Amino acid sequence: MSDSDLAAREALEEAGVSGEISADPIGNFDYTKRLHLFSWVRCRVEVYLLHADRQLLTWSEKESRRCLWIEPQEAAKMVRERQVADLLRALPRQLQQRD
Repeated sequence: MSDSDLAAREALEEAGVSGEISADPIGNFDYTKRLHLFSWVRCRVEVYLLHADRQLLTWSEKESRRCLWIEPQEAAKMVRERQVADLLRALPRQLQQRD
């Protein structure tokens, strides 16, 4: 399974969305993931564009997620991670370049 296929699967599991995913990442961000009470690991996430064409009514992680469809600029104001906010702010330019 390719990295983009894995990203599409994550989108389905975490947000219940599916559609056409880009073959190459548009960027990445780093974060610290807590494994156990006293155990953390540094992770790098590759970010792919997904043109969502449907959202399921129910999906595996629905109860632990909050889903909201908003503009990237508004989403950038809501996230804590600076790298994620930067990716969201750059998204309109990324989309224009692909057209």
